[in-house]
Amino acid sequence: MQTISGKLGQFCSLGCGGVNPRNLLQVNSPECDPHQSTNTQVPILLLGRKHCFLSYSRSDLGNIFSRDSGSQYLTNRAVVLTSVCVRPAVTAWLIRPISTAEPDLRPSRRDVDPQNPLQVGIFHRNKMFRRRCSFSSASVVGFLSLMYLTGVYQYILAWSYSKYYTHWGPFHSLHPLIKQLKSGEGITVKPINEFQYPYSFSNTEKCEIKDSIRLMYVVKSALRNFDKRMGIRNSWGFESRFSDVEIRTIFLVGMNEDSHIQKLLEKEAEEYKDIIQAAFRDSYFNNTLKTMMGLHWTYHNCQKVKYFLFVDDDYYVSTRNMLRFLRDPANYPQYLEKYIVTAVNEYKENLYAGYVFENSRPIRWVFSKWYVSLDEYPYSEWPPYVTAGAYVLSRKSLEDLYFGSTYTYKFRFDDVFLGMAAKYAGIKPFHHKEFYFYRKLYDKEGYKWVIASHGFDDPNELQQVWSEQRSAGNA
Repeated sequence: MQTISGKLGQFCSLGCGGVNPRNLLQVNSPECDPHQSTNTQVPILLLGRKHCFLSYSRSDLGNIFSRDSGSQYLTNRAVVLTSVCVRPAVTAWLIRPISTAEPDLRPSRRDVDPQNPLQVGIFHRNKMFRRRCSFSSASVVGFLSLMYLTGVYQYILAWSYSKYYTHWGPFHSLHPLIKQLKSGEGITVKPINEFQYPYSFSNTEKCEIKDSIRLMYVVKSALRNFDKRMGIRNSWGFESRFSDVEIRTIFLVGMNEDSHIQKLLEKEAEEYKDIIQAAFRDSYFNNTLKTMMGLHWTYHNCQKVKYFLFVDDDYYVSTRNMLRFLRDPANYPQYLEKYIVTAVNEYKENLYAGYVFENSRPIRWVFSKWYVSLDEYPYSEWPPYVTAGAYVLSRKSLEDLYFGSTYTYKFRFDDVFLGMAAKYAGIKPFHHKEFYFYRKLYDKEGYKWVIASHGFDDPNELQQVWSEQRSAGNA
């Protein structure tokens, strides 16, 4: 602290705007006011164009401001002028008495002489400052409250996926466990998430065939969607679409308490023998159980199937394009556009393909249908995953994904759950743009290379589009 003796007026001739805000100056005058000890120092904070910190004794006030219109006010009341959260461009003074004999009160309007410009200026600047500080404080509190109530703050607190994520479950080397499970040897680590619900309808004869099955449609269907299942049977799910290609279609459903719906389903299952039902509640957030059922049933019953397309019952699918894609996934449809078929129709044993999301973040907005709290999933990103509406698996990928899922904690989003299991099993999802997780705007030419498209809730529209594409040679 720099000490200056003498008149402060010599220093204040610079004006507050010319003072460095970091300088705190203390003035000790040898003169003494008979009513005030010289030991009492009264600091003043002047906020003009810049911050100005000044310190002086009460006896100096009369001398320093004797030529100022506000000298009487300042001399009669020892003051401390302090401030917080003020930008240099704002003039604001907070005032309180320094003397212990007087109460600690800010100046009220009755203390201000309306004929004294300095007193009036101090009072109004102080009032303006307090209002602005109150508004700023309220804004900060409101912003933090909004972040908390909406859950947005969780984006900040989430753990880094790249640094901390290993596996959504106990981490063990999976491939030795797969060998143990396939060979029937003693299992060193017991699975933590096996599908154990009993089947009401199994229809295992769907996969009983001497030769191999090229493609199986595994359709996740809501229990009440009788018309959608019929629309699929009459369009892309038609098993005899190509005489030289073996195709099968099954529908996965759960159960509910409506006995009438169950009786209708029993009749449907008896007639078409393509219903696979297990004893769990059929609901949106049980789609993970439905997916686990599909993996369990196909793994144990369909060893001769080469490829499986897991798909929802509100999708359009082109069987022709699906088979074209399987010939050469990496070069579809370019190898067809050249009118020279160079693709080799080989089995792609590690295929897990569809519309892939990478670096996708959980939704922390509490009002969202897909809200995920930090307690449910603490990481900043999801593992790479294929949207669950439509994805194709080779037999080997299905096996690895099935075993990986049994060592992965169940998660309510089935596509994220499969992404977790795929990462654990070392399966890398393959992205292709012709799998549309949204409704692709329909026109006859625009669907030439489409493999699958979401958004076909109307079975009549589905059959109409499929018929038109079949006539064009695209389905």
